[in-house]
Amino acid sequence: MALERAPGAWAPGGSASPLPGVASRSPMPAAWCPDWMAGLPDALPLSHLSIPGTHDSLSLFGGRRLRCQSWGLESQLAAGIRFLDVRCKLVRGELHIYHLCTFQRASLRGVLRRTLRFLRAHPGEAVLMRIKEELPIFPQPGFAARLHRCLLEEGRGRVWCREEVPTLGQARGKIVVLEALAREVLGIPYEQLSISDSWNVLSLERKWARARQHLERAAGGDPTTMHLTFCSGNGLFTSRYGPGAALGQPGPGRAAGTGGATSPPRMPLCKTVLFLSRVNKNKKKLGKHSLCCLAIS
Repeated sequence: MALERAPGAWAPGGSASPLPGVASRSPMPAAWCPDWMAGLPDALPLSHLSIPGTHDSLSLFGGRRLRCQSWGLESQLAAGIRFLDVRCKLVRGELHIYHLCTFQRASLRGVLRRTLRFLRAHPGEAVLMRIKEELPIFPQPGFAARLHRCLLEEGRGRVWCREEVPTLGQARGKIVVLEALAREVLGIPYEQLSISDSWNVLSLERKWARARQHLERAAGGDPTTMHLTFCSGNGLFTSRYGPGAALGQPGPGRAAGTGGATSPPRMPLCKTVLFLSRVNKNKKKLGKHSLCCLAIS
């Protein structure tokens, strides 16, 4: 991922040079935005914010075809990421983080503890966490019950598991759960969100067009509905490229036109803009194409 300098962002060493068109493999972000939510009004519903996030947020192992992230959890949160896509499998009675069949050397309990540790240090922030069962075509009996127990034991009142969308004031210092379970309801039901997730990609231009249309729909749609736009994808002929997700409303206006299929939309800027991108490694076929996540707060 590449992080371009945003107004108000702090960079180690006092500067952060943009990295246009370059996928950073550094374990550390080029700039920090650990408290960007703190100055926003308490009364704002989370559905009124545009929140930067990552796809398969804990996928750090498995080689080129499976690894989605170069930054660890703490680095993502310090950079300003506030939506995490967490995928678990129930193994010997515990929930472990997986990408497909590859164990990511982490547990859900550990992820919750690390996230809450960040929130204790930055109480003005809130983190949305989508928790789903990886490979649900082979569901494990007891997954929902174990998830519920884990959230109760680790959350201790600092996990939002209600179905309604909270305001920022209600969510500060908490993990807001977006659940994707078949029968149980633990948090904001995933199916109630407006979602664009065309992950099986044959055309980069078509993928970006769909993402852009969804961002425009979010800008002019129902402000009480959460919009989740995944800019991640995988395809047989396009190799693998940029995991990223943008959640919410792009501010008080519509997403304007772009500079072409490889450009992010120009959206109104309220405080901080994060631009995350990973360039497709297959440059001979795809030139400078990249998919990105552009989110504003």
